[in-house]
Amino acid sequence: MIALATFVCCRVTTAPLPAAFAAILACSAASPGFSARPQLFSYFFALVVTTARLATARMARHVGG
Repeated sequence: MIALATFVCCRVTTAPLPAAFAAILACSAASPGFSARPQLFSYFFALVVTTARLATARMARHVGG
């Protein structure tokens, strides 16, 4: 589930191949914490907040420029 969410969030800004590479890299880096249940929610919320922040910055550039 985290891998799919990471891929979808990366896919918003990049092509499929770099998004897949970023998702694999992120999941392999976070894999030691996948066993603890509360940490999975933290990873997911960090992903959502980061994606929302990048979308806000992208929208601000579009409106301001």
